[in-house]
Amino acid sequence: DVLVAIDGRLAVDFLTVESVLDAKVGQTIGLRFERAGEPHRAKVTVGDLHAITPSAYLEVGDAIFNQLSYQVARHWDLPLKGVYLARGGYLFPAGTLEAGSVITAIDGHPIATLDDAREVLGGLGDGARVLVRGFLPRDRSRKKSALITVDRRYFPARFCQRDDRSGRWPCQTLPEATPAPPPRPATVVLPKIHPARLQKIADALVEVRARVPFRIDGAAASNFAGTGVVIDARRGLVVTDRDTVAVPLGDCTITFGGSLRIPAEVLFVHPLHDIAVIHYDPRLLGKTKVRSAQLRARPLEVGETVDFVGLTRSLQFVTQRTEVTKVDVVGVGRQRPPRFRERNLLVATVADTESSIGGVLADRSGRIAAFWFSVLDGRSGRMMGLPTRLVTDQLPALRAGRTPEVRTLGLDLSLLPLADARERGLTETWIRRFQNAGLRRVLMVRRLAAGVPAREVLEEGDLLLRVGGRLGGTFAILEQAERGATVRLTVLREGKVVELEARTVALSGRGTSRLVRWAGALLQPPHWALAADWGQPREGVYVSWVSAGSPAQRYGLEPTRRIVAVDGRPIPDLSAFLAAVSGRPERGLVRLDTVDLYGRRAVVPLLLDLESWPTFEVVWTKDGWRRRSE
Repeated sequence: DVLVAIDGRLAVDFLTVESVLDAKVGQTIGLRFERAGEPHRAKVTVGDLHAITPSAYLEVGDAIFNQLSYQVARHWDLPLKGVYLARGGYLFPAGTLEAGSVITAIDGHPIATLDDAREVLGGLGDGARVLVRGFLPRDRSRKKSALITVDRRYFPARFCQRDDRSGRWPCQTLPEATPAPPPRPATVVLPKIHPARLQKIADALVEVRARVPFRIDGAAASNFAGTGVVIDARRGLVVTDRDTVAVPLGDCTITFGGSLRIPAEVLFVHPLHDIAVIHYDPRLLGKTKVRSAQLRARPLEVGETVDFVGLTRSLQFVTQRTEVTKVDVVGVGRQRPPRFRERNLLVATVADTESSIGGVLADRSGRIAAFWFSVLDGRSGRMMGLPTRLVTDQLPALRAGRTPEVRTLGLDLSLLPLADARERGLTETWIRRFQNAGLRRVLMVRRLAAGVPAREVLEEGDLLLRVGGRLGGTFAILEQAERGATVRLTVLREGKVVELEARTVALSGRGTSRLVRWAGALLQPPHWALAADWGQPREGVYVSWVSAGSPAQRYGLEPTRRIVAVDGRPIPDLSAFLAAVSGRPERGLVRLDTVDLYGRRAVVPLLLDLESWPTFEVVWTKDGWRRRSE
């Protein structure tokens, strides 16, 4: 069609058309146009563009909804109804509905307007499992559905509407809703596997899923899945890797036999090694015959024949007889952003295994000789055989209901062959002592963590000849000695043997237990990786994440920096930071002194937008994780 005239005026340019339309909103106007050379006339009513442009949004579980806009509807030739998912957030993890979807139903209720979504989601409590239906505009013929878990614990639920007088978007918090009831017990029959001698191992394998609402401690992703091993069925204890349960924060589930999924909580995340222990309520399994895995204390040896039993992503069991080809030091480089890195550990490699999300390596008697777990290296994981001692050392405390505390000197070590140690001045007497004990390598200090007392007595390059009175030829010997407050050491330094005593530091198995979101920046206490890998003191406040569009991003407060002062006032920790910024006015200026991973300082001036980016903190309490608003 060619538009000739509008409301009696020739349509010679866009300005003429727009001026007529703007002046006639809600009124009927006449149009003259030609179609295929034939003249036509029509009467149309001018619509209000403001009425079909979103002026409000709904925020639940860090997901953002708004009314489907005219712009999106026009672009994809859609009717102007439905709710648009602007951001998936924590409510819609990967594999569900993606951002940009049009929501058509929630929990069986049709959704045509934002008020519909507000009414339905506002009545759902934390933990409710609901089915959501929708479609992507670019693929409208394919209707999609997703089962989501409602979150009212980690993120605020609020409705925000534009105020045309002020130009701002004031928000109202949605009323509290009753949390979802706890799941009911159920009994499932665990699948049978072949050969039958491996059945008791399969009965102890489970799938573990974890979701992280905030990317603290350098977490590489928000959604994880891996294999877990039941180590105490009576108490409901499961061990998994830190590529599955990266941090204590978040929501976990355990799947038994591919048939029953129940909630779990994180009990312990090893601060130094690639294991985490989670807990489930055994009563939820009814009469399901889950077994506790039998763990072997003796580590694997090269040439040993083992049975691999694992799980695939589709929760099918895989088994394979294989052989240990190598037992050597784990090799994982320094991570950026700083995050947990496996170190100071001998891991096993086998000749071949089927593709899996993890499992175990068992000896001929069916005992677990190593966990076949994923070790994070960069942004992806590598499967390795981890010794069982990593969890057996912590079991007494876990069975007693305590979160284990791990003590360490804060050393990053390597194993130096005796030939190299000889060239560094190790005497024949010491070499014979190591050889007579069956040891061919000696521990060497590669790096010391920032701020640990051991820096006062140890240096990079020291060889640890004796640790706690025993020859320092293995990582396990050192970790046993580190359980005390001090460790007696005999070291070789520049060709001389020196007797030392070093103090250990205690690291919590609970990890980061407090975080704050302020001005769109996610703040936390500096975690261990900063000191261990980057030599940065665990002082100030660490910026672990910055939200898009927030004041923190706009004014250049970058992740991985530490805030060490506010308006010139030193900030030793999170409490001091909150005290320094509380009570600031809207649009107030805050001057932040920051330090990057290399120790370089920079000042970041930041204007607050407290209405759009309110301050809240998430803390670990005896009742679990809780969100507190300022």
